[in-house]
Amino acid sequence: MPYIQPAVATQFAQIRPDISKAPLFRKDSEGDRGRETDSTPLAKHEATAYVHVSTLERYVTVEQHEVVVQGMHALSQQFSAFRADVEKEREGVKERERVTDARIQRLEAQIEAQHKLYTQHITQADARIERERERDLEWEREKEKEREVTLQAVRESLPAMLSRGNSRTNLMVSKGPLDILSVAQKDQAYPEADETEGAKVLDKTPGATLRSAQTSQRTPHLHVDTTERGERGERGERERVDTSKGLSVRQSTPNPRKPVYPPVVFSPTSCHADVTFSHGNTMVERKAGHGWMPALVSGPWTEGVHSVTFRIDSMAKGIMLGVCDPNVRLENVHRTKQGWAIYSGGKRCTANKAYTYGKGFRVGALVTVLVNMATRSVAFAVDGTPCGTAFSSLPSAVCPYVEMWDEGDSVTIVR
Repeated sequence: MPYIQPAVATQFAQIRPDISKAPLFRKDSEGDRGRETDSTPLAKHEATAYVHVSTLERYVTVEQHEVVVQGMHALSQQFSAFRADVEKEREGVKERERVTDARIQRLEAQIEAQHKLYTQHITQADARIERERERDLEWEREKEKEREVTLQAVRESLPAMLSRGNSRTNLMVSKGPLDILSVAQKDQAYPEADETEGAKVLDKTPGATLRSAQTSQRTPHLHVDTTERGERGERGERERVDTSKGLSVRQSTPNPRKPVYPPVVFSPTSCHADVTFSHGNTMVERKAGHGWMPALVSGPWTEGVHSVTFRIDSMAKGIMLGVCDPNVRLENVHRTKQGWAIYSGGKRCTANKAYTYGKGFRVGALVTVLVNMATRSVAFAVDGTPCGTAFSSLPSAVCPYVEMWDEGDSVTIVR
C-alpha cells in the first residue's frame, strides 16, 4: 500500500467527523457554490460522496491514487445498488397506483350501473302509477256515463210508467240505480229471476212483505243496473222493469225456484295473501313475489249456464284463467286435479299438464269463461272468438278464478 504522510493522515482523521456533517453543496463551478442540492435520499448520498472525494483529492498523495480509485469504484457499486432499489420502489408505487385506478374505475362502473337500474325501476313504478291513475279515471268516466244514460232513459220513460202504474207506485231516481217501489195485488209470490247473474228466490208465504229484493238486469245497448223494491199486498203479484224496450212496468210470469248467486266479484277470503283488490273487488293485482297465486271469484256455481269476462290489465310473463273446486288449495291451482284453466300462451292446463287448445291472449284482451253445469263443461273465448269446450266432467260446484305469476299482474272483471 502506498505510503501516506503522517501529517496528511493525522489531518484527514481530524476532519473525518466534519465530513459526515458537511452541508450538501456541489462544486460544479464557482457560480454553483453555496447552492443547496436536491434533498432526495439518492441526491444526499451523491452529495456526501462528492464531499468525500473532494476531501480525498486534497489530502491524499499521488501514490495513493489507486486506492482512491478502488474506493470510488466500491462507492459507485453501492450507489448503483441503492439506485436500483429506489427504481424498484418507484415501480412498485406505480403498480399500486395502477391497481388503485383500476379498482376506482370498477367501482365507478358499478355505481353507474346501479344508478341506471334504480332509475329504470323508478321509471317503471311511475309508469305503473300513471296507468293505474288512467284506469281509475276511465272507470269513473264509464260509471258517470252509465249514470247519465240511466237518468236520461228514466226521464224519457217516466210519464209512460206513471200513466201505466197504479196510484201507489212511487219512482225514485238517485245517482245509483233506478229504485222502483211496486205494490203487488195478489197473494201468491213468485221467484225473482235474472238470466245473466243468477236469481233471488222469494218466500211463497201469502201476505209476506218484500222489503228489499234486488236484481241486476242488463240490455245489449244499455248496461243499466235496476233495483226493484216491492210490497206484496192482498194479491201478492209483483211488477218488474223491462230494460230491453225502454223502461216500463209489466206483469211477470211465474218462474221455477232457482238458487241465489252472489254478484260476480273477486272473493277477498278465497285468495292468496300476495294479491290485493280494488274497484269494489272487481280488480285483482299481484302485489309481491313470483309464482302462481290464485284469486277466486264469488260463488260457487252449482247449476245452470254462467259466464264471466276478464280483462287483462297488466301481464309480465303469463296469466291463468279458468274454474276450480271451491275448496282447492290456494297455490298452483292449475297443477292440481281441482283446477281447469286456459294459459295466456293458448294452452289448456289441468293436473300439471298442458294441451293444445286455441288462441292465446295479451294485455288488453277480453277472456270469457263459459260454464255449463248441466253438461259439467267449461269453454273459453278470447276477444269474442270461441275456442271450444276445454274440459268436461267438472265437479258439482265450481268457482271462476285467476292465477297471476309476476308482481304487478292485474285482471279486471268486466261482466
